[in-house]
Amino acid sequence: MKFDRRIGPYAYLSPGLGFAGGTLGRDICALQELGRENGCQMRLMDAVMAVNRARALVVKQRLLTRYKSLRGRCIGVLGLTYKPGTNTLRRSIGEEIISGLVDEGAEVRAYDPLADLGNGNSRSNFTGSPNPYALAAGCDALVLVTGWDGILELDWRRLRSAMRQPVFIDTPKPL
Repeated sequence: MKFDRRIGPYAYLSPGLGFAGGTLGRDICALQELGRENGCQMRLMDAVMAVNRARALVVKQRLLTRYKSLRGRCIGVLGLTYKPGTNTLRRSIGEEIISGLVDEGAEVRAYDPLADLGNGNSRSNFTGSPNPYALAAGCDALVLVTGWDGILELDWRRLRSAMRQPVFIDTPKPL
């Protein structure tokens, strides 16, 4: 799609858990409504929204396959914002994932270098960490949600050695 001149090489398109934020979802909902108003079935748009709504469950399901129960487990989440390079948590997949983990009894810690946690827009029950290494200390798993700048420069051996269990889920890559 990035080769299409109408979209361009700088469009934020990458594999992962689906889309977040408001713009694309709002546009798809508008198309669905327009179709309904005109008597058209919008199967593709309905399927896109259904698949995207289910995406937050993928991480929880993966962790439940590994651990059977998340009660008492410490899960670290790297990245909270809906996309890299923003501080916005509005309609963030990270918050959806955290809510699902907390519902299963997990203790969740999170780190995002840009997330604005002080503005009261966070609706999840997690503890913020000052850096990725403090986040990893004692965790049973780390989940990369938002691939922010600098993520590739982390010392992954150091992160792994700080963890209780070396389980890592990389959601910006296809699951």
